[in-house]
Amino acid sequence: MEPIPDRTRRRALTALLFLLVTFAVSLSVGACRLRASNVSAPGKLAPGVTSHCRNGYARLVGAYLYENNQWGRDKARGGSEQCLLERERAGKTEYGWTWHWPGEAPSVYAYPEIIWGWKPWTGGASTDARFPRRVADVERLALHYAVQTDAVGSYNLAPEVWLTRRKDSSGKPNPELITTEIMFWLDYAGIARPAGEIIDEPTIDGVRYELWKMDDMGNTGGGVGWRIYSFKRSDIVRAGTLNVHEFLRYMTARNQINPNDFVASVEFGNEIVGGRGTTWVERFEVEALP
Repeated sequence: MEPIPDRTRRRALTALLFLLVTFAVSLSVGACRLRASNVSAPGKLAPGVTSHCRNGYARLVGAYLYENNQWGRDKARGGSEQCLLERERAGKTEYGWTWHWPGEAPSVYAYPEIIWGWKPWTGGASTDARFPRRVADVERLALHYAVQTDAVGSYNLAPEVWLTRRKDSSGKPNPELITTEIMFWLDYAGIARPAGEIIDEPTIDGVRYELWKMDDMGNTGGGVGWRIYSFKRSDIVRAGTLNVHEFLRYMTARNQINPNDFVASVEFGNEIVGGRGTTWVERFEVEALP
């Protein structure tokens, strides 16, 4: 028998090595997919809890629309899950949300939330017929809230108000009307931070805040952004009353917002930058006059 040439031997070894590498990569990808498919947001596993994990799932409870808002989902790399939750507690139905987002995305993965009023991004009927309402006509607008949060990673608790240049009664989404977003940072952890830069440190309703501002945020359509203000407390407050009307008056007096703009919606939720956690909403009420 003639000896096998070195060139043929090298080709055979190369082919075998290629097959081994391909097999190893397939095993690795399969393992990653298996791990991704097994990812669960922590709160859904608790006894007696019902979960709704579809992106965009919404449930109207009285005047409050709970929404599983995963607007930044496309930025996630690896397995992730976020769900709205329900449970019975002390004879009442309690609502909340839970999340598991891998890594960190400073521009936010999601905002599980409660919506009151008319949300410019999604449209539909307003949950309160008095809103949208002109800023100058808002006599009182207050949030009464209490949450229980257990989380690791980066997130905030940041209710917000959207202002629009006019009222839209079509029921259709119309983000192009947005002029201003006003956020209130009540809880935060990890790398989460407001957009823009600090422009002031006002005391409003007896509390000291950092006021952050960014002039061109996001895209409402046609490449046009909006202005965002964020009032950030120095302490963590997961229960209390937030007198939004006091902030509107402060900002109107300093020409930071237009009194002829309309308060379209009040929203309340956690912006998720990364990690895992659960928030139960023990109390949420919006008080508005007139």
